[in-house]
Amino acid sequence: MKAPKPIRKRGSVRTPIPFVDAYGKQVLKVPLDDAGADFALIDAADYQRLIDSGITPNWFKNGDGQGRTYVRAGLWRDGKGTVIQIARAVLKAEGRRVVHYLNGDSLDLRMSNLRLSKCRDKNVAMRISKVSADHG
Repeated sequence: MKAPKPIRKRGSVRTPIPFVDAYGKQVLKVPLDDAGADFALIDAADYQRLIDSGITPNWFKNGDGQGRTYVRAGLWRDGKGTVIQIARAVLKAEGRRVVHYLNGDSLDLRMSNLRLSKCRDKNVAMRISKVSADHG
């Protein structure tokens, strides 16, 4: 007879660590595991908006099978749950729009590091970010 699988104890809610970045913005370091080995950075106002929308506070790193890592979390609405990509939620990305990380760090979810485009070409994304910076 097989031994029953142990019941996985649910971890406590991981508390983000607030700090002020080099530009004077309120930012949070959101733990991505119970050990506190990895963190995501996000503007404090964006974090609160996401939590208020039903996204769970325990975020995690997740690969896409092609060598890219993203920050994901659960989203509960109407009694149903799904896993979403946090960067897409920050930008309110819909459809096939593509999120680009301007500094290359997919754990940096601050608005200043994220841009949306219609294509996956990194060179196009960099031109978009330069135009945004010049006109923003």
